[in-house]
Parts: sequence; C-alpha cells; structure tokens
Amino acid sequence: MKFNTICVTAISILLASGCGPSQKDVHREAILRILNYDKQISKNRDAKASVDQSNTNLAKVIDEYCVELEKQDMTECPPEFRLAFNRHIESWRTTAVTIRQIPGMMDAFLAGMLSAVTGDDATSGGAGDLKKAEQEIRKTYEEVERIAAKYEVAL
Repeated sequence: MKFNTICVTAISILLASGCGPSQKDVHREAILRILNYDKQISKNRDAKASVDQSNTNLAKVIDEYCVELEKQDMTECPPEFRLAFNRHIESWRTTAVTIRQIPGMMDAFLAGMLSAVTGDDATSGGAGDLKKAEQEIRKTYEEVERIAAKYEVAL
C-alpha cells in the first residue's frame, strides 16, 4: 500500500514538474500535421484541376480543398497559427469566387500559379482580379510559414 502511494506521488511530481512534451512541442507537432496534410491534399487538388481545366471545375476543386482543410482539428495549434491558416483558406475561397465570376480565367490562374514558381509575370491580359486573389494566397501562406518557423517547423 505504501509503495502505491509513493509511486502515485512520484508520478504526480514528475507530471507537475513538466515532464512530457512542452506546449511549444505540442504546437510544433500540430502545425506540422496541418501543413503536411495541406501538402498532401494540394497535390490532389492540382491533379483534379489538371484533368478538367474549366473554370467551374477549378472553382469546385478549390472549394473541396477548402472544405478538407477546414475539417482538420487545429485545437492544438497556437491561436496565431489558426488565425493565419484560416485566412489562407479564406484567400483560396475568394479565388474560387473570382474564378466563377470571370469567364475564361482558368488559363490566367494556371499562368499565375506558374509565375509564382518561375518568377515570370505571366498574369497580364486582364486578369487583375485573379492576380490579386493569387497574391493574397501567397501573402497569407507566407504568414503561415512565418508563424510555423517561429515554432521551428521546417517546411
């Protein structure tokens, strides 16, 4: 009986003294989980968009991508990350709305995403609204990356 009391007391002291993962470790793992999932479903989003390059399909694919991201449990992520990531999702939603409103914007959207990789400005030709939406996607993701780096998450 005394042995059980000693064990329970020792375990209680260890737990109270901070043994186990720190809050920063919990945040880091949660951020990493969300970003890895985003990376995984981004590949799926891009593959679906490349099959049918209509504006309707692209907007639908983006909507599905956003829904999948919103399903993720971010309760263990720090509040600043949750806020930034939700802004990033919203920027994708805005892009889907823009694509639906401007006929023939699929090529401009793809050119814009390509220009992000190559550094070339391939979004000229009346794609101003879409270009703004794409810039917002990049801006919000840069904020997500900045916060992830604060928690030592390597992207």
